[in-house]
Amino acid sequence: MKRSRGLTVIEMMIALGIAVSVIAVALGLVVYGFSKARDADVVSDSNNYARLAGEFIAANVRNAGMGGGSGVYLNNAGAPLLVNPIYGADNLATNAGGNNVNRSDDLWIILPDKNATMDNCTKRGSYVSVIANGTGPLSITPWPAAPCVRSLANGDNLLVTNLTNSALITNVQLDNPGPNQINFAESVIGGFSDAPTHGGFQIGDLAFRAQLIHYYLDVDPLTNRLALYSASGRIGADFLGRPLVDMNGTAQIVQRYIEDFQVVYWLDPNLTNDPTKYVDQHGLTPALQTGLRAVEIYVISTTRQNLLDANAKVMMSNATAPRSIANHVVAATPDGFRRSIYSRRVEIPNLMTSNL
Repeated sequence: MKRSRGLTVIEMMIALGIAVSVIAVALGLVVYGFSKARDADVVSDSNNYARLAGEFIAANVRNAGMGGGSGVYLNNAGAPLLVNPIYGADNLATNAGGNNVNRSDDLWIILPDKNATMDNCTKRGSYVSVIANGTGPLSITPWPAAPCVRSLANGDNLLVTNLTNSALITNVQLDNPGPNQINFAESVIGGFSDAPTHGGFQIGDLAFRAQLIHYYLDVDPLTNRLALYSASGRIGADFLGRPLVDMNGTAQIVQRYIEDFQVVYWLDPNLTNDPTKYVDQHGLTPALQTGLRAVEIYVISTTRQNLLDANAKVMMSNATAPRSIANHVVAATPDGFRRSIYSRRVEIPNLMTSNL
């Protein structure tokens, strides 16, 4: 009878070596797959960061300037100043807090409450009508009776408009100095109104709640990286001497991991209403510059983590280098983070002379 033969030591070592090689390859493929899946997730997140931040700003830009196509009068150190309802600085090295903000832009927007044109019987922030000419406290149509509610409240900021110019009145006091009157901080400024050349506010002007919003980059204390912030504004000089300044305690993060924010202003200097004749401009001062027709928004976001190559090492290539946008040119030195770029040109119909 023939005896069975087992494996020799050499055969076992060869088999073990083959098995180890197969397992190593399989594990390598698994690790690579997990790495690519991780990268796909963080890249998808980066795309969303840029898109959500940009769309958030674009929605407000689109509504800016209602009733103020020829500018908004506001209080500038005790005197009326006619300003653009949209303005911003170009390539800021630092922000109001002194933090490095990567030569990004900022943006101020004066816009109406979302309910500005609604029935004031039911909607907070909707309009009331002016019923007397002149300056000083506004005389308005009587407040609606119960069960309706007042659309405005003490302390609101309002835009008063004749649908060409507007006036921003702040810290309003209702039924002051008498019933169906609205007093405001600027009433002590001689001639302050939406139509100073016509003797003041006019019968038929509309008054509705206004929002003053500031968009800018700042350091996120949670990540120690830049993020897009928004803050509510008030009358007062900011660190650049502009007439609106952030209100304390109103800053909030719109989106984390935003590395750059750039704004390009498109103007129609000859008021042709022909988009082919618009000219672009970087930065816009508060003082009225006629012919603003569109705003182009650029947002660059980064991945929250470094991308990894097939060897699980940080990827250093053109795919992970900073990006230049608008008039902000940066050194394309790879740092391991992938960038996503959002851009959107927003036409501003409220500033078109054909829509006044």
